[in-house]
Amino acid sequence: MDNHRKCVTIGAGMIAKENIESFTFLLEIFLKAFKKQPNIIVTDQDPAMKVAVSKVFTESKHRLCTWHITNKLPTKVCGDVENNAEFKSKFHKLVWSIYTRPEQFEKRWRELMEDTIFWEINGCQICMKFDIDGFHLILKMLNFVD
Repeated sequence: MDNHRKCVTIGAGMIAKENIESFTFLLEIFLKAFKKQPNIIVTDQDPAMKVAVSKVFTESKHRLCTWHITNKLPTKVCGDVENNAEFKSKFHKLVWSIYTRPEQFEKRWRELMEDTIFWEINGCQICMKFDIDGFHLILKMLNFVD
């Protein structure tokens, strides 16, 4: 990603299967070609990719692609978040701030969820208030963390 928040393609490869073995092979070839690990690698939430990245790029920081997370948001959160200007403003301010420390992010994320979001579980719309354990449970349900 460059300083304009645009993805920059460094390399490309084709694999027959999107599994741990194929991703590991591809990343090892990348490492062999470039002779050093990237500082940061940004991927989607593919579980096989996550395993392969941690295997091959032991010194790199693995981050999830904000575009993929943002596109999943309407399917994970009840309500019209795409057209909710207040939610979008708070969400983008939170996600795109380079000055926010991890503990600040988690606090502000909890506040955003408590203030704005209605969740749908099995067709029932509910509003949740939760502590940090509940917050991590929600992130697990959304496949954002392990």
